[in-house]
Amino acid sequence: MSVKLNILRQEGSNQPISWDMTRWPHMLISAPTNGGKSYFIKYLLCVINLHLSASFCVIMDYKQGIDYWQWRDNENVFLGDSVYDGFNKAYSIFENRRTNPDKKYPPFFLVFEEYQSTVESIVKKSDKEAFLKKVGNLLRLSRQVNYHLICICQRIDASAFPAGGRENFAAKIAIGRLSPQAKQMLFPDDEDINRNKGQGEVNVQFDGQPVIEAKTYTIRDMNKAEQLITDLLSRGLPLSEEAVARSP
Repeated sequence: MSVKLNILRQEGSNQPISWDMTRWPHMLISAPTNGGKSYFIKYLLCVINLHLSASFCVIMDYKQGIDYWQWRDNENVFLGDSVYDGFNKAYSIFENRRTNPDKKYPPFFLVFEEYQSTVESIVKKSDKEAFLKKVGNLLRLSRQVNYHLICICQRIDASAFPAGGRENFAAKIAIGRLSPQAKQMLFPDDEDINRNKGQGEVNVQFDGQPVIEAKTYTIRDMNKAEQLITDLLSRGLPLSEEAVARSP
């Protein structure tokens, strides 16, 4: 059964645009500074908590900006250099699920802020290759175990992803102005795309379908939104998947 979350509204009609996370499990987001990325991610986390009450979420932010600072003491929020440890913990959850695929797992979201900066910070070539191999495994093999990778980049190009990585991000979103590099990475086949987007204005595409021009939703009560995010992140890590998994 498909699980759909209304995450954007179509420009002009305001009709909701749904992310079918069963069909399109992974999301790639490009957003320049002040494009509206932080606002959209907060909205997305609220929607996840409201509609997927059993879900787990890990946040990683290499540049450790203010967006997640209030949740920095949570065991599933990794800022700065701790993102490497966070990634290994999140990957171990995927590995456990992959080796026990007969279970029915609750949704798990790995929200990877500043993804490209993280990759560029890995000095040793062998370490970078090992990291990209793990990312490739997540993208290719996690659909059946309800595991979802959300990568967010200010700058974006193919060198920060494993071979074929772009094709495995079936949900692609550009918030704000679209750079030539991001356009080539996200929407290489759409020559007529409107790249001159403003704050909160979006281009979105699902699995090769036509690009849709959209807008982010308005968060009417930021205090309530932050409380919803706090509730989501307070669940921590699924330390024992045997405890949270349910037999089909």
